[in-house]
Amino acid sequence: MVHWFIGSLVHWFIGSLVHWFIGSLVHWFIGSLVHWFIGSLVHWFIGSLVHWFIGSLVHWFIGSLVHWFIGSLVHWFIGSLVHWFIGSLVHWFIGNRANKLAILNKHSIIQNSLIQISIIKNMSNNDILKKLRVALSLKTEDIITICDLVGFKVTKAELGDIFRNDDHENFKPCGDQILRNFLNGLVIYKRGPREEKK
Repeated sequence: MVHWFIGSLVHWFIGSLVHWFIGSLVHWFIGSLVHWFIGSLVHWFIGSLVHWFIGSLVHWFIGSLVHWFIGSLVHWFIGSLVHWFIGSLVHWFIGNRANKLAILNKHSIIQNSLIQISIIKNMSNNDILKKLRVALSLKTEDIITICDLVGFKVTKAELGDIFRNDDHENFKPCGDQILRNFLNGLVIYKRGPREEKK
């Protein structure tokens, strides 16, 4: 009886101990395996998501910056080139016109030349004034200032009518007086007032 009791007790104790040890080992192993698997999966997923997001953001930012920089550089270069070309062309064109006028020593020669040109090419005073305005890049205010240099008053409305097409109802022919005073003022405007001889 005692032998059976002790044997059962020992058997129960050893069985419980082995069962606890094996159960704990299996539980720890499976728990660790599951924890490692889930942790690795979550780490990989979050890491991939963050890497993709940051990579996309950096790629977009650098791409936009490079695109903006190159676009601005090309725009500036082409704009500068076109501006220089057009500026040089206009400067050359106006310079040639100004040089042709500067070659004439007296304003009377300018008037006579323009009169001869108008006869040859059948140009009216309106046409001459229009062509001089375009060639010298003059605004309406500039023409008023030029006429004012010789004491001749002309209004903006009068000039507007002179520069209209000849078939317009408000068209006004440019008289010799207006053209003559404009040419006299143009000499002063371009060269300054004539010095008085002592």
